[in-house]
Amino acid sequence: MGGFWIFILVIALIGGTAGFLAGWAKKNNRTDIMKKLIWAFWIFITCFGFPLWSERFPLKWHDIFTFVSTYGILAVGLYGVYGEDRGPSLYPRMVLFTVIGMVCRYFLEFGEVSNTYNFTLFNIVVYLFVVPVFTLLAYEFVDRAKEKRE
Repeated sequence: MGGFWIFILVIALIGGTAGFLAGWAKKNNRTDIMKKLIWAFWIFITCFGFPLWSERFPLKWHDIFTFVSTYGILAVGLYGVYGEDRGPSLYPRMVLFTVIGMVCRYFLEFGEVSNTYNFTLFNIVVYLFVVPVFTLLAYEFVDRAKEKRE
């Protein structure tokens, strides 16, 4: 169970760091740096988060928690640097960077047996649908939550 708490600590640190960097970037008009960091982090997370499940590794609750927290943090970061009402226009980029991350994963495991059960048509289609749609919904949730506070 110790690994779970380390994971929670890492997610909290990433979220705190992302919040700090987003604030710094906005204050210093350097959102271009944050945009690049967010998309690089998107590729990294997609590379190591794909697939959501496979026949050898069924979906568990901590996988769902990881997915929701990481792409939720990315949605907050996207909202922070792109602002409100930009979600639908960001959707094509979300799909693009998801594809790039998946291609990185493919070449990372090129020639290994794991590619045969990770890169099934079902896993590819589900991941390409779920990641951008969930992040877009999280982005809209952040937007609505901010409107409620104001």
